[in-house]
Amino acid sequence: MELRIEALVKRHGKRLLFDIENLRLPSGGLYGLMGPNGAGKTTLLKMAAGLDKPDYGRILYDGRAWHKGLFTETTYLSQKAYMMNATVEDNVGWPLEVRGVRGLERDKRVRLALERMEIPELSHRKATTLSGGEAQKVALARALVFEPRLLLMDEPAASLDRQATELFESRLMQYHKETGATIILVTHSAEQAQRCCKELLWLQDGRLEISMLQGVNKLHYTR
Repeated sequence: MELRIEALVKRHGKRLLFDIENLRLPSGGLYGLMGPNGAGKTTLLKMAAGLDKPDYGRILYDGRAWHKGLFTETTYLSQKAYMMNATVEDNVGWPLEVRGVRGLERDKRVRLALERMEIPELSHRKATTLSGGEAQKVALARALVFEPRLLLMDEPAASLDRQATELFESRLMQYHKETGATIILVTHSAEQAQRCCKELLWLQDGRLEISMLQGVNKLHYTR
């Protein structure tokens, strides 16, 4: 899914969070989003997910303004994993059920999603009893189970240990390769951005810069 930002302005009280004139993110990119604390990264990500509104300007999705149909094609994954008071299986299956996928097909997709995150043994556990790392793995399985075309992730590996982070990065890149989805990953880790992303978005002082990531080298330019 292609994203295009046009004259996007957002303020927090009197403080300008960002003022982005024009920016095009071609479909199928895996973009890292970085910047100082308080720069507006989460706000920008929520805006792209249709969960917040700009003061001025707009974001276009494949040339169209936000519409309700995009909720069926978009996932927003926050840093904190929010679990419903139900089993892990039901939590992961919920996005499928609201999209009309039920029965054996639903069960098959849920099982595969849990296996990919290496947590099939959690299937019948109460999701609200999970550890932070376990819950975040379940949240990622739930985010990917319906194969969204636009995946917006706000520091999803922040609560994971090293081994789980490696698994997350591997599954994220595998999903991107298999589906060609557009992914924006907020991270505070330059190393993670280098490992996972081809382009880096840097948000600071209200401006958004984009850099091509090529190994350890970065070619900077501004749009």
